[in-house]
Amino acid sequence: MGIRKNILNYLSVHGKENKYRIARALKIDVGEAAEALNVLKKEGKIEMKVGNAILLKNEKFWRVRAPWWLRKLIFNQADLVIAVSEFAAASVRKYFPHKDILAIINGVDSGFFNPAKKDKQYLKEKYGINFDKPIVAFIGTLQPRKRPDLVMKIAKSCQEMNFVFVGKNYAPWNFGAQINQLLNAQWIPAMPRQDISVFLASSDVFIFPSLNETCAAVIVEAMASGIPSLVSNSGGNGEMIQNGKDGFLIKVNESEKELFLEKLDYLMKNEKIKKEMAATARSRAINDFSWDRVAELYKKTLSDFLKMNNNCV
Repeated sequence: MGIRKNILNYLSVHGKENKYRIARALKIDVGEAAEALNVLKKEGKIEMKVGNAILLKNEKFWRVRAPWWLRKLIFNQADLVIAVSEFAAASVRKYFPHKDILAIINGVDSGFFNPAKKDKQYLKEKYGINFDKPIVAFIGTLQPRKRPDLVMKIAKSCQEMNFVFVGKNYAPWNFGAQINQLLNAQWIPAMPRQDISVFLASSDVFIFPSLNETCAAVIVEAMASGIPSLVSNSGGNGEMIQNGKDGFLIKVNESEKELFLEKLDYLMKNEKIKKEMAATARSRAINDFSWDRVAELYKKTLSDFLKMNNNCV
């Protein structure tokens, strides 16, 4: 079932790659600045606009920070807003309670992120990663909201594992230098996506205590890579991880460091359970978060919306 051409004048999805995947699946044309210009100028018959909803006060628009009045204008003109998580949708509802706001979690390429890409020798030779101990992977910019400082504290209390941090260091914080001072930790400032997929497939556990993430792609990427994840139960994280099945959700409180350590120890001492959780994570990534499924959800959501509003599909 197709959507009538030109009925979608504005499509905004987090990440250029994600946007074009969805657009191809829906068989619609998407431009770049032309999308927003059509919204602002009201050119043509704008019957629907679909906006990705991240935390509005921090949203980036065309790679620069858009003024609030512009973002508010675009959201106000939308008939339907599709957010990347229920957490993100809730943030939009606070500002636009009168709008139809739904949530569809972004997908993952389970062919690109795949356990079969495991290659420890390649990573050892290129990045000097030490695989003598189990690897705990952290991927994200080194800034306070991502909480690499908490992961460093966990690493200090978990000498039986090696912690590898991949991500750019943000000034004025100097987390990278602090990481490299630890005996069982390594900081890699940058890594191409192809190597990221190899790194995740070669790691034992993914750790991600980041706060207020709307839809952290790296979580489903770790799932598709076939490793269990330990993530803070904050923002949209809990909408991807099923606690105790494909990873663990750690409550954000004064005891969370001990909870992270407890779950890490549990996984390392129970190889069978770790493998079962890894298999469940991989299965969910394929079945629940594939781009084909995400595209079908978009297609059904848009088609149902058009039917309800007496539009042709």
